Amino acid sequence: MGHATPEAAALAGDGVTAATTVLVSGSCGKVAGVVLQDPAWGWREFVWCTRINGEWGEGSSSSGHTLWTHLEGDEDNAGYLASWGDLADEDTGALSFEVTFLGRESMATVRNGHWLWIVDQVREDQIDEPATLVAVF
Repeated sequence: MGHATPEAAALAGDGVTAATTVLVSGSCGKVAGVVLQDPAWGWREFVWCTRINGEWGEGSSSSGHTLWTHLEGDEDNAGYLASWGDLADEDTGALSFEVTFLGRESMATVRNGHWLWIVDQVREDQIDEPATLVAVF
């Protein structure tokens, strides 16, 4: 069963309770990432979601902060890279971040004291390349 939003898809997953909340989410094309937290977990969970025929479905999840996924049909072994984390004290109040990764610019979402960015066309051997984030106030 599909969902109208990636957040709804992630919240329909295993282990989710009424106390589970979305910290931050973002999307890039046909994928999205949603970071969840639940008081009972003791960690935060990143969930990949994909859009098929206009509806969102839950995919794999991890407690990692940098994640890569390759979708069937993606060319040249390129996939999607997501990175997320907590706002640093000096970034409190940031509305978003300008992200530069592999010479391309994108924006990171900021919500509930966390940031998240997702970019496409990233090969698995490129995931450790440095990214620059500049806070936008």
